[in-house]
This record gives sequence, structure tokens and C-alpha cells, in this order.
Amino acid sequence: MKRHKKIFDVVNNIPLNKKLFLIYMVCVLIPIIITNGFFLNSVRAYVQERENQNLKISLNRSSNEIEDILRAGMDISQTISMDQSLHELLNNRYESDTEYYLSFYRYMRDRVDLYMLVNRDIEDIKVYTFNPTIISGRNYFYVSEEIRNEEWYKKIYEEDQDMFVYPYKSSLPQYPNSIASAISIFKKLNIYSFYSEDRNIIRLDINMNSIHDIMEREREYMDLILVDNLGRIICSTGKYEEDLVNFKNFDEITFGKDKQLMRKSFEKNLVSDWEIIGVIDTTILNKEINSARGYIFILMIITTLVSSSLLIILLRSYNYRVMNLSKHMLKVKEKHFDNIKTIEINEGKDEIGDLIRSFNVMASKINSLINDVYKLQLQKKDTDLERVKAELNFLQGQINPHFLFNTLNAIMVVCVKNNYTNVVEIIKYLSKIIRRLLSWKEDMITIEEEINFTEMYLKIEKFRFGEQFGYDFIIEEHTMDYKVPKMSIQTIVENACKHGLQAIKGKRKVTVTVKTNPEYLIIAVKDNGQGIESYRLKDIIENMKNNNSINNIGISNVYRRLKLSYGEEAELKIDSSLEGGTKVSLMIPIPKLSREGDNMDV
Repeated sequence: MKRHKKIFDVVNNIPLNKKLFLIYMVCVLIPIIITNGFFLNSVRAYVQERENQNLKISLNRSSNEIEDILRAGMDISQTISMDQSLHELLNNRYESDTEYYLSFYRYMRDRVDLYMLVNRDIEDIKVYTFNPTIISGRNYFYVSEEIRNEEWYKKIYEEDQDMFVYPYKSSLPQYPNSIASAISIFKKLNIYSFYSEDRNIIRLDINMNSIHDIMEREREYMDLILVDNLGRIICSTGKYEEDLVNFKNFDEITFGKDKQLMRKSFEKNLVSDWEIIGVIDTTILNKEINSARGYIFILMIITTLVSSSLLIILLRSYNYRVMNLSKHMLKVKEKHFDNIKTIEINEGKDEIGDLIRSFNVMASKINSLINDVYKLQLQKKDTDLERVKAELNFLQGQINPHFLFNTLNAIMVVCVKNNYTNVVEIIKYLSKIIRRLLSWKEDMITIEEEINFTEMYLKIEKFRFGEQFGYDFIIEEHTMDYKVPKMSIQTIVENACKHGLQAIKGKRKVTVTVKTNPEYLIIAVKDNGQGIESYRLKDIIENMKNNNSINNIGISNVYRRLKLSYGEEAELKIDSSLEGGTKVSLMIPIPKLSREGDNMDV
């Protein structure tokens, strides 16, 4: 229940125009934005998911078809390598060219051409041998020095595998001066190791047009780039075809922010670390999303305008009348009673109309009573203020004769003791004190001035008691410009000298301390005099608070001035014990204090 009350208290403190704006935001605009936002996200997620699925299907289709070509090529290479008759023919030493050609046409020619006829993805099959009696031509070649310098040939003996796929640069047969990328499958013919010549090699060239056609079919969805294990571009479509000539590295290509990459790795048992990468133009996807977003924005604007217009029509009458009522009530709050007027608008018949009519009745009654009640209160307030000032002046006036009497008494004692010598210094300090009393016009002075005044008095007391008297000031520097009632510290010090120190023998000492804590300014005067008995201390405090003191006029005056200047929060404490001395503390709330340069009303 208390929690509910706190919630209602918070709501009640919100201005009406902010409440109406809050209703509009929470009940109309934000729900519309959130609903349309969820709808937009749903549409965006659906479009993205659909396109991603299509792209994955396209990429997987291209990858699978290229893998099928490579797998078929490897199977053919493996089949050829297992042909023992071919091994015998390759390792046979022919006595003449005629013998070789007869063997070629009878046995060797159709062993390779047959595979090229049934698989159009194979561009060429060549068998390389170190048998010098075989004449290079058609599908069989002797490994000459020129062949040994080919890039692919050097790569064969760097690989530990018997069969591998290798991309390289090659000239096109129809354009001998041009360079293009090529993919070949190499297989070492070393299955039948009992033949002395076991370094024969099968080279199966993949038809690059077949791979390019596979990738070109997916241009509707994306551009494709085939990358080998070294990151080189082997085959590509779109604008990336120009990167094929020099086997440009894929990492050297810079893609714009509107491009998205999708990768698919090949099976490791076919080619290791080869990838086919799809380059997706996200502007196409964004166009579809932006189109859906446009329709949603139009729908949001229409629903917002309709609901907002209806809400404004319903709430305008409330807001207009309440603002007029609030403006007139503000004049009452700011006490502009001489300018209270009735609200001259069409009140209406609802609850706000009832409030306006009630205000008009109240305004009429206030205007009729203003001269009688309000003016009498102002007069009473002025009278009370004058009474307080007069009482302060009376209390402060009581201090001066009392202080002068004690000072003259001190001078007399010194004169008797010293046969009228050293009187000059005492009179000098006395003249300064009297001059200061006459020059003070303000009731409140800074602590620095009060301390200086008190020190002059203590110097006079020093002449009185001689070497048996001492005093200390412990003042925090930042308190020096705080203002306190004049002669408030001096009065307590004088009371300590008269009632506390005068009755003892030996070393006498007065310590004045001024410090602050987070809440109070604390002024303490401590002496090492004879102290006060507990029952007498209780009477002194009670008489001081009841303003019935006869013997302790100084303390009572300080207490009364403290309360008048700072209110009931200010305190005067007296702590004393026999032979333990007396400590009088003034505690003034820091927020009630003023500093030098501030104005303070008493």
C-alpha cells in the first residue's frame, strides 16, 4: 500500500502538460514505433533469410559441380594408371620409329582418347615418359628439357602425393601468345614398380570453360571466385575476371562496403584448402528491404497522424483551461494578492469547469478580505521585528558598563601592586578597547575581529596576573571570516578570568578554540580554574535558559543573543568539575552563519 502511495505521489507531482505528453508518448507514439519496428525487423529477417538460403544453394551447387569435375578427372587418372598393358607399352624399348607407330595405332591411341570422348569436362590427357624411344605427339610425350622447365613439372617432385590437383599459368592453344589459368590433375604411374621405368606421369587437363560456365550460371545471384590453397584466383566471373592473368592473390582485392562474402571449402580428399567465394552485392538486398521499409513508414505516419489528431482534439480543451487556471493560481502562490482576477473563459461542465468556478469564488473572497487581514499581518510582522531589534540593542547595551567596570577594577589592582608603574601599557590597551567599542556600528563582526578584541583584553589580564597567567588561541584559518555577535567570545573569556582563574593560585591559563565539523561552528573557551560544583552548574544552566540569572549576566546575555541571532538550533554548553576547570562551548549551525561581505538580517 505504501509503495502504491509513493507511485501516486510521484504522478501527482508531474505537471499536466507533461502528463499529456507522457500519455501521448507511452500510449500512442511509442507503441506505434515499437509495433512497426518489430514488423520491419520481421520483414527484414525474412528477406535476409530467404536470400541467404538462395545464395547458399547457389554456392553449394557451383561447389558440388566443380568437385564432380575434379573427382571424375581423378577417377580417370586412377583408371589409366591401373592399366598394366599401358605400363608395358610405355616401358618397351622400340627398335625403330615404325615399330613405335605400329604399337601406337594398334594399342596406345584409343586407351586415352576414349575417356576424352565420354567426358567433355576433360580438355586433354597427356602421358609423359622418360622412354627415349617414344616419339612425342598426340597423347604421349617424351620428357624433354623444355618440359622439365615447365612450372607444373617442377611442382610434381615437390609433392609427396601420387596424385594431386595443381593450378598454373598456361598459354592457350588457339592463342599461343596469351596466358590463362589452367587446372591439371597429375598422377605418377608407379603402381607397377617392377618396371624399371617408373617415373611416367599422367597429366589430365580440366576444361576451364566447363568450370567457368558453372560459375557463370550463378551470376544472377553473385560473382564467384575460385581460390586455391595459396590464395590465388584460379577462375572468376564478373569484373573479377581481369584478376586471372597474373594469378592475383584474393587478399589483394578490395571490396566495397556494399559487398558481402560467402565462402565454401572443397572436400579435403580432393583439393586441400581450396575455396569458392561468392561476392554478393548487398544493394540488391537493401533495395528490397528499403522498399518494405517505405511501406511501413507510410503506414506508421498515417496511424500516428490519425491517433495524434484525435488525441490533440480530446486533450486541447483540458490543457487550455488547466493552463489558465494554473497561471492564475501561480499569482496566489507568489502572493500577488493585489492582482487576483477571475478567469474569464468558457469553463465547461466537467471537473475542470468546477475547479475554475471554485477559483473564481475564492478570488472574489480574497479580494474582499485583502485589506483587512493581509495588511494587519504586515503591521504585526513589522512590530515584532522592531521588538526583536530593540531587545538585542538592550542586551548588548548591558555588556559595555559591566565590561568597563571589570577593566577598571583590573587597572586598580595593578596600580596598587606596582605603585602606579607600568600603567602606560594597560591604559594603551584600554584606550584601544574603548575606541573599538565606539567604532563598532554592526551587531555582527568577524571572528578575526572578535579574537583581536579578546586578545587585547587578555593582555590587560596578563598585567594583572603577571607570569602566573597565559593564554592560547587555536583557530582554524577558514573560520576567520565567519560573523558572530560582537563581544560573544570576550564575554566568556572575561567570565573565565573573573570566576574561574581569580580564585586559584599558581599557573593560570585560558585556551580559545575555533573549529568546524560538518554541521556546526564550535567556539570553545577553556580555563584551568577552580571549576563549578555540579549543583551550582545545574542552577546556572537553568537560570541561563530561563533568563533569570542575576550573578551570571554575561553568560546569560551571550546565550540570549545566540538564540535571537541563530534560532533554537544554536547551543551554549558548559562543562565543569571541581579542580578540573571549566569549558564553555558555543555551537552555531553552519547554514545559519554569514561571512564577511554577506548581508545578514537579524
